[in-house]
Amino acid sequence: MRKTYWFTVAAVALALLVGAGGWAVLNSPAGAAKAVGSGVQIDPLRAMKNAKNLPDAHFDDYSVVFN
Repeated sequence: MRKTYWFTVAAVALALLVGAGGWAVLNSPAGAAKAVGSGVQIDPLRAMKNAKNLPDAHFDDYSVVFN
């Protein structure tokens, strides 16, 4: 029983350390750039400017139909 308890405590402590380390690395600007990749960027203004042949919004108003 004692060995299982200490093994569980060690596993939880290791998981907490790994999680905190990963969180610290990914929250830094350099770590986030490495995780995402420096070449991946989306320009929303260019995407909206070049959007062509999109479907129009279609809305059927049945609020005044009485049967």
